[in-house]
Amino acid sequence: RTIDVYSEGRYHAGPVTFVAGAIYTNGMRRQDQSFPAATIGKAGFNQLSPRFGVIWEPRSGLEFYANYSRSHELPGSIELAQVASFVPLEAQHAWTAEIGARGKLGQARFDISLYRANVRNELLQFSVGPDIPASTFNADRTLHQGIEAGLDLDLAHWATVRQVYQFNDF
Repeated sequence: RTIDVYSEGRYHAGPVTFVAGAIYTNGMRRQDQSFPAATIGKAGFNQLSPRFGVIWEPRSGLEFYANYSRSHELPGSIELAQVASFVPLEAQHAWTAEIGARGKLGQARFDISLYRANVRNELLQFSVGPDIPASTFNADRTLHQGIEAGLDLDLAHWATVRQVYQFNDF
């Protein structure tokens, strides 16, 4: 089971909006297996991930933003219950910094974001052979960073050109 509770507040000061929020997750995983081998295991998780951000809207339809947030991912039952044993994995979590802009300029709508995430306990899978299911393990520290961009151009009321670019370095 997984239970999530999320809360967010926004404070508007003219063209600037301050954002603060958090998500709390409580999870329980349990394995009671009798075949192919008797295996019993149980794990509980509690994670709190805060979020802080600022949005500047110099004019209607144009926003610049910055966020600093923590994220988390709990291991699922399939990652914990591997073949014939219970593997005590940690929850994955990361702190991510992001800056970007979005808006509309004439016929164009755009969204661009640059991000960098320092990940701890990343849940990764590794296959050791074609007939053996992939094993999940926690990587110690990993880095995810990149650029995501989108551009829509309205050519006519019936035609839009949409371009998307993504560069990720994991």
